[in-house]
Amino acid sequence: MSAIATFTIGELAEEFGVTPRALRFYEERGLLTPTRDGSDRRYRDVDRARLAQILEFSRMGFTLSEIKAGKFSPEKLKAQLEYMREQQTQAAEAIRLLERLLASNGSEGIPTPS
Repeated sequence: MSAIATFTIGELAEEFGVTPRALRFYEERGLLTPTRDGSDRRYRDVDRARLAQILEFSRMGFTLSEIKAGKFSPEKLKAQLEYMREQQTQAAEAIRLLERLLASNGSEGIPTPS
């Protein structure tokens, strides 16, 4: 019988571009459940998949509580999509304002009040 592949906290952190502290935080919040080998954490493929899901939903703006509950109704997903579109519109407007300021002031920057 072959051994199940596992990953150390450092390996998983490096692979996903997060810190080991972030993985411990997700564990404290009950989002990840690594096995223990003494004081060492060992992550399985299921933990890897769960971490990918956590990070993906986080990037979509969901809270860790929402991610942990795992209940994403079509209505919730639509509401989140609308929220993200509003954020995108606001960011685009801020970019336009910054570009206009830079174009009008060149490389001198924006004067600050004295």
